[in-house]
Amino acid sequence: MKKLLYLGLLSVCVLLGSCVEKNVSNVFDKVERYMDVYPDSALLLLEQIPHPEELRGKQRADYALLLTQARDKNYLDSLQSDSLIKIAVDYYKDDGVKAGKALFYYGKVAALQDNDTLAIQAYLSALAKLEKTEEYKLQGFVHEYIGVLNTDRKLYKDALDNYQSSAYCFQKAVDTLGVIYVYRDIARIYYVEQKYDSVYNYINRALSLCEKKKGCISFERVIPSLLQVKGIAKRNEGDLGDAIALLTTAVE
Repeated sequence: MKKLLYLGLLSVCVLLGSCVEKNVSNVFDKVERYMDVYPDSALLLLEQIPHPEELRGKQRADYALLLTQARDKNYLDSLQSDSLIKIAVDYYKDDGVKAGKALFYYGKVAALQDNDTLAIQAYLSALAKLEKTEEYKLQGFVHEYIGVLNTDRKLYKDALDNYQSSAYCFQKAVDTLGVIYVYRDIARIYYVEQKYDSVYNYINRALSLCEKKKGCISFERVIPSLLQVKGIAKRNEGDLGDAIALLTTAVE
């Protein structure tokens, strides 16, 4: 009788455990759907998971990766932890796409902690994992962030190469907004090098792409910063009339 009771209780525990795992998996599915469009909702869902410290295996790694990603998209840099994302890095080391994504965010967390050497190592490892995948948008982000670090270190030639690779990846991913932001990055490099014709070339190309998406809020948001770069370049060349017009339009 005791044996039957024990087996019955064990069965109930297993059933409850499987239900909990299924519920958590359902939450993760929702989080992934919300992440790009409603990152605040994605973060709220993750924060409502009870006792996340009790998660194990794949669910623990998924939680670590998704929480790092949600905090990043909500600009909660102060809450980022390298120990959290390291859980996902260690678990997904043999999974191309997940490993690449985990290493990308590991690099971002390292950069936040001013550990540029570790950040670049993580980004390069991410690219190696993603090389044979079709995750072109993610590859574009990795190249771009390497470019940002090289820009900060004043390695402008390397940064330009990184940004060109990023633009190529975003084009393959048909991510026009990604291309626009990278064109702005390139223009800023040429501004520092005082190559103003190249500044105008890339800013005008970016503005042309924005014009094709007229009315789309995501594209309209980037226009002021593009006009700002062009306006400051015009000011430096002594063309104050155009500079004032561009900067006024950017402010408006």
